[in-house]
Amino acid sequence: MSNAPSAYIREATKAKSLVLMSNPDNSNELLTSGFLKDSIDAKNYIINTESGVFVDAMIEVIQADLNEVFPLKVAEGLKLTSKYEEWLKTHYNDNQFRSFDFILKPFSIGFLVNLYNEKHDDIITFYKHWLNEDSLTLYRFDEYFFDSLPLLQIGIEEICSVLLAESHHSEGHTQHEKTKFVLKLASTNFERALELYHYGKSNKLDSNAPLFALLLAGLYNNGFEDALADAKAYFGSNQSITLIFLGAITAKSSDLVDYTINLSTSIDLTNPEAVNAYVFTLHKILMVKIEQHQVDAIFNVFFHLLSQKIDLISNNVLGTLSQLIKGYEQQRCDLLVKGILQQLININALKHYFTTFENPTYFFELLEYSCVALRHRVNVKVFESGFEHFINKNYTGTEQYMLRFLTHDNMNVRIGILKLWISTRRRGHQLNLTLLETEIEQLRAAEAMIAFPFGLEEILPNLLSLRLSPFANVKVYLQGSLSMLVLEAYHEYAMELIEKNITDSSEDKQFIKPIKNALLTYNKMRKRKKEVKDLDPRANEKSALQQYYKLEGENHAKAINEVNKDENTFLSHVKQINIVRGNAWKIEGRDISPLGRYESSFAIDMRMYKNPDQFEMKMNFPQAQF
Repeated sequence: MSNAPSAYIREATKAKSLVLMSNPDNSNELLTSGFLKDSIDAKNYIINTESGVFVDAMIEVIQADLNEVFPLKVAEGLKLTSKYEEWLKTHYNDNQFRSFDFILKPFSIGFLVNLYNEKHDDIITFYKHWLNEDSLTLYRFDEYFFDSLPLLQIGIEEICSVLLAESHHSEGHTQHEKTKFVLKLASTNFERALELYHYGKSNKLDSNAPLFALLLAGLYNNGFEDALADAKAYFGSNQSITLIFLGAITAKSSDLVDYTINLSTSIDLTNPEAVNAYVFTLHKILMVKIEQHQVDAIFNVFFHLLSQKIDLISNNVLGTLSQLIKGYEQQRCDLLVKGILQQLININALKHYFTTFENPTYFFELLEYSCVALRHRVNVKVFESGFEHFINKNYTGTEQYMLRFLTHDNMNVRIGILKLWISTRRRGHQLNLTLLETEIEQLRAAEAMIAFPFGLEEILPNLLSLRLSPFANVKVYLQGSLSMLVLEAYHEYAMELIEKNITDSSEDKQFIKPIKNALLTYNKMRKRKKEVKDLDPRANEKSALQQYYKLEGENHAKAINEVNKDENTFLSHVKQINIVRGNAWKIEGRDISPLGRYESSFAIDMRMYKNPDQFEMKMNFPQAQF
């Protein structure tokens, strides 16, 4: 048996699971020793990470793999454990964050417990020293220490001294670990938590009011009936601490909910800490089942806080509404409209407001309203995150809304959804236009896509699916519109895209004929224009341009010479760089080096600069034919 625990630890580490893949022959022996325990379904065994046998076996494994003696000291032992974590990442080619936490974290906690209980090292004294020693860095020590604290053979006096120990520098994460410890202590050891509470009242633990409030909240959550009355007596005059208690408790009676809501009339709006705690408390109330009038009252409080137009308060409420609260989508959407948008608090709140919504209806209703009311002025950037959220969350439902918008009787709504779709095209969304059942729907979608001047590469493949429409008018309109695009806007580029996205079938060859004729017409017109020299600026303005650039070059050379005469100017200290034959460059005193080359390209709708005024008018005030 002596080698069995370490062998099963290696098996678990490789499988990244504490559940044994096969039941060992000596399972009874390992169960008796405490190394294994039964799984929930009793089909497999689980390594018991709370046993001393597990800790001893882990030490054996680490010593063997690193070929080092494992030191029975806090700092040295945890540092070697961190070193072993890096060894495991290399050995198993796994660099994911905390990938081996499932076995190394319980080992680190068990190691600290064994150190203290077996009197190898005084981790309490070490912790207090570590708090005030800036140079003593130890990864996650505070986390492991407070997780081990309930398991130590330690008196209430020492626990209290640990919680009251102060640091001469910022405690940061350590304070967070303290609050976690006191809040969950009652659920792991109710009697000890109650003992700590009574002892702390007369031994200054209540001087750390936030910590004491969380200890009391943990007791309340686990059935301590006097907790609420004690909290009111202790913290009644301190709103911030009272709200910390109210925000941490989970058993919400109807009277307690009403009591919390009514605090809104006395909350100190000049105290950001109290307001933040209050907003968090209201959010925690919404996580449990409460009556409808209480839900309405809470959202009225949120509206009241937003109407104050205080940035710190508004940002906190917005963050809570958009990220923390789940459900209540109708109320959240109503509050967005009347409490945020109508009061012009922060339009950027829209960016991530809908990313926790399940139902896309509210999002698209707001988008539709914005497109109708603001027309071309609607800023689709603030809708991008919500749109991508619903694409990923509910693609079918989102696609149905997109198709509904594309067939809207208001052209601004059609253009608006295309703007939003193209602005997030990096996700490669595809629209199934064949889901449009009526002729007018298909014509409206085609009209909007043809009118939209950007993202031809994304739009055209979707638009061409309508060539298979059962409606003759749709095919004719599509042929005429694509011919116009080739003739007036994109020429050969559009033709190449069209040919790339259709087949060689006889139907497609027939479909593309008038579009090819449009390209032939364009090329003939272009050739004819080239023959008219009066229309060619390179021919009739060449001499004037040459004279201009000659004079410009002379003036530039004179200016440089004048600057170089003055030693106090910046340019007099700059080395001369020569471009050699257009594809290389040379700095004074160095060899010739080739130029690097970076390029990108995109298609431009020619209508944009042939008649920019007309183009802008059509974009800003689109007229729908269908």
